[in-house]
Amino acid sequence: MATADAAEARYREAAALHVGRRDLARAHALGDFAELASELGVGLPPGVNQHGTLKAITEKLLALSREDRQVLICLDEAQAMPIESLEVLRLLTNLETEKRKLLQVIIFGQPELEEKLDHPAIRQLKQRITFHHRLGPLAAPELEGYLHHRLAVAGYEGGQLFGRGACWLLERTTARVPRLVNIVAHKAMLSAFGKGRGRVGFFDVHAAAIDTASLRLAASPVMRWAFVVVVAAVGCFTTLRWVGFP
Repeated sequence: MATADAAEARYREAAALHVGRRDLARAHALGDFAELASELGVGLPPGVNQHGTLKAITEKLLALSREDRQVLICLDEAQAMPIESLEVLRLLTNLETEKRKLLQVIIFGQPELEEKLDHPAIRQLKQRITFHHRLGPLAAPELEGYLHHRLAVAGYEGGQLFGRGACWLLERTTARVPRLVNIVAHKAMLSAFGKGRGRVGFFDVHAAAIDTASLRLAASPVMRWAFVVVVAAVGCFTTLRWVGFP
């Protein structure tokens, strides 16, 4: 009897968990639809369900299409979106007229997004992707140009901000991956600013790389080797000055 009661209790718990997950998925989907409706300027009555929200969005998109206006949805950091939200994207891509889709979707994400798109629940979404591009690491000669471009866009009009040693170490610590270059370069500039210097040096990049957990470079052989070489060079220069060389 006790065994039967325990089995029934586990069944009820599993059933409740399943219902809870289903309700959570519905809540995610409804929230995503409501957010899109808000962006499109669609007013929704209180308590409207998912069907009513999607109908209102469709009517708005049809109105925009009659005005020959195209709606484009851009989603960044899509790898962090739950599966339910990605399923909403699939539903939205179903909205179309006889001539064209009512909206276009562009999604940006980290490499983890590719793994998420392989999930069986959103297999149809992946099948509908028309164009796909993976941004790889920068080529070695492109790094300094990339830094200069980012600084120019931000309004910097001075000379070369990153020294040769800084660029050399930045290339090796980030493997020239643009996202990591942005993070480490930003921290390195803060380091130089905090020291009152107008140029980013080797040790600024070294400190920035160690402070960036995703790089895990505190014990990296490259970092240790580079640090030892620089320290040895500084020590050699100091010794030469000590013995009287100009």
